[in-house]
Amino acid sequence: MNEFAAPSDETSIEKATLGYRLVQKFLSFWIRRFFRNVEVYRASDIARGPILFVINHPNNLVDTFLVSYTIKRKIHYLATAQLFRNKLLSFFLYNMGIIPVYRKQDDSSYADKNISTFEECFKVLNRGGAIGIYPEGVTHAEPRVRKIKTGAARIALEAEDRYHPDILIVPVGLNYSARKSFRSEVIVNIGMPIRASDYIQQYRSEPVVAVDNLTSDLQTAMEEQVVHIDTPELERFVRNVERLYKAELIQDLMKEEGLSSKEVDSFRLSKRLIDAIDYFNRRDPERLIAFQQEMDTYLSRLKNLHLHDETLRHLAEDKNSYRSFFFRVLFLLIGFPFALWGSLNHFFPYHISRWISRKITEKETDYATVRILSGIILYPIFYAAQIYWTWKHFRWTTALFYGITLPIFGAFAYYYWDRFKEFRVSLQLFFVMLTRRNLIYQLKERREKLVRDLDQAKEEYLNAQA
Repeated sequence: MNEFAAPSDETSIEKATLGYRLVQKFLSFWIRRFFRNVEVYRASDIARGPILFVINHPNNLVDTFLVSYTIKRKIHYLATAQLFRNKLLSFFLYNMGIIPVYRKQDDSSYADKNISTFEECFKVLNRGGAIGIYPEGVTHAEPRVRKIKTGAARIALEAEDRYHPDILIVPVGLNYSARKSFRSEVIVNIGMPIRASDYIQQYRSEPVVAVDNLTSDLQTAMEEQVVHIDTPELERFVRNVERLYKAELIQDLMKEEGLSSKEVDSFRLSKRLIDAIDYFNRRDPERLIAFQQEMDTYLSRLKNLHLHDETLRHLAEDKNSYRSFFFRVLFLLIGFPFALWGSLNHFFPYHISRWISRKITEKETDYATVRILSGIILYPIFYAAQIYWTWKHFRWTTALFYGITLPIFGAFAYYYWDRFKEFRVSLQLFFVMLTRRNLIYQLKERREKLVRDLDQAKEEYLNAQA
């Protein structure tokens, strides 16, 4: 049994209202459309009991959509009171269980209003509910957890002291492969819970010290759930090493430990990779700089040829067999009319939502939120218009069939064009091989040398950690 499992009785969880469940399903539909893949780890640990979810905040409202999609229970999120100024929005937010937070930087008159925020949080936790809080206090695009505020610790400890509900504080890490990109991937890590009761004795005698200690532990727990890069200058280098070497590491693990690709923990692998880079940055920075220059030269030459490192890796592994090539061509030929039909039916909402997102967002962290929200409005409008036009010019059965097929062909079009992009890269390699074969093999040799250097560094790092 999990040491941190919450109570099992039915009364230990707050029931979600019908409205909340409908909104949750609605948002889940759009999350599945926007992201190609959502990987979730340890979600089974948080089914019941009073829980305070502490979440990193890299992608504005999309973070909330994603957590609600991942965790199938009602969560009361804390949100700025500014959102409640609109009466219609305020009605919706209150009915969804959102709790307003009054920040002094928004309005100086808010100074004493957060007492009501804390009281509402205590009530939710006492009745076995769940609260979602972003303790960094602001959304940001940095690949790290900023220094968190003490609010989460204060809420958990005061509620535990008053009501003894055995509160679990659960760190949640959201890791986006490409924050702005449509059809990108995301990993959601739900970490091991921290019990508020472990700090309660100290809280009763030294409340400030207990809050600080719990906040410090939460900081560490949150950092463990995200790809956390302490040194901003190394961010680009880390991304490039991942691009070049992560697939090699996955292959090594599969061979050495007999794992399947799905059994390899990609997130933990990234964490170890960052730890190793940080180790060499502290121990031998000149070596790191020299390697970074070699890698930049290799990647810039690839870019000039309009190729990707993954293409050369496949070439090195001899994966571009004639049989594979034939079946990909066959799929693209057969699927083209269906993908074209799906693309044409979704052309306007897709491109208008993208145009709106680019036009009105100033921060990278707002792009995906605007893209999803505009899509939620635009796609139904265009679907309704197309179905209405079909109904007016044909029979209602035709309009019904057409309406059912719209999302199906749309989903197929997304899948098809993803496969087409992969095939286009292979074609580019084929034509470059015909015209500049020697250059390709020079780049292949340079890549193999980079991989050998990384293999050597990996062995040095592992020996140093042993």
